[in-house]
Parts: sequence; structure tokens; C-alpha cells
Amino acid sequence: MVGQLWTTKDGVKIAVHDMQTDHIQNALLYITRILEEGPPEFPSFHGEMDQAEAESAFFDAADRYDVATEWRDVLQREVERRQKEV
Repeated sequence: MVGQLWTTKDGVKIAVHDMQTDHIQNALLYITRILEEGPPEFPSFHGEMDQAEAESAFFDAADRYDVATEWRDVLQREVERRQKEV
């Protein structure tokens, strides 16, 4: 599960509630691009080393997709919270 600290492209951690709204919207666009790629397909090779490397890449991509899904939800909730305050 993701926390409430977003890591910027510069490596700076910032609390979601401290992010500017345009930063949240840009983060959502970034996450949308990841999610549009869809979840990865499990690879199948005949060579043992190739299979191991492909599986490692698969699990990295699957983790990235799952984390992106969680972040999308966190950031969308923050946008909705802000809209209610207006």
C-alpha cells in the first residue's frame, strides 16, 4: 500500500495534502499513462536464464501497475476533498 507521501521526479517527498492542485493533476496524468499500458502479460521463454530475467521484469512491471492504481485512488480522493471545500 502506498503512503501519503508522493515522491517528486527530483526525489523530494511531499505530503499529498501539501501538494499544489496542479501538481496532483500532473501526477494523475503520469499515473494514467502507466495504467493505459495495462497490466503486464506473464512471459514465457524456453531458456532458464531468459525466463528468470523475464519473470523479474514482469513482477517489477506488475508492482509498478499496482502502485499506480493505488496512487490514482489516493490522488483522486484528495482532489475530491478539495472540491468539496470550495
